Amino acid sequence: MVIKETRSTKKEAGRPAMGKALPMRQLHMSPEQYEAVTAWAATEPDNPSWPEATRRLVEIGLAHAPRRKAGRSKAAAKAKEMAGAQLDRLEDTSATPEERANRKRRLLKGPSEFRDLRPTKPKG
Repeated sequence: MVIKETRSTKKEAGRPAMGKALPMRQLHMSPEQYEAVTAWAATEPDNPSWPEATRRLVEIGLAHAPRRKAGRSKAAAKAKEMAGAQLDRLEDTSATPEERANRKRRLLKGPSEFRDLRPTKPKG
């Protein structure tokens, strides 16, 4: 007697099995973070599984993460250095050294009216 296995050729809805189509990843988090993810999942209308809730939260976080261009801080530092060198050439030699340094700092930092409008405020 031969027994044949019959498999349905219909695709099942949902995510593909992990480790086959999608690589498996490990996630380490504190117990507080684990509880927060579990609590968030309980508030969702479709009550997703813990891994699905984690994927959704990561997607939400990435969607709202600020986009940074690579090399922006290097370019900003270079521009500040060039501006400082130009200010040194144009400085008022009759002022005291501390007054010249104070003027240069104010000019490089920019007017206070515009500092709050900058999307990323430089430290220092």
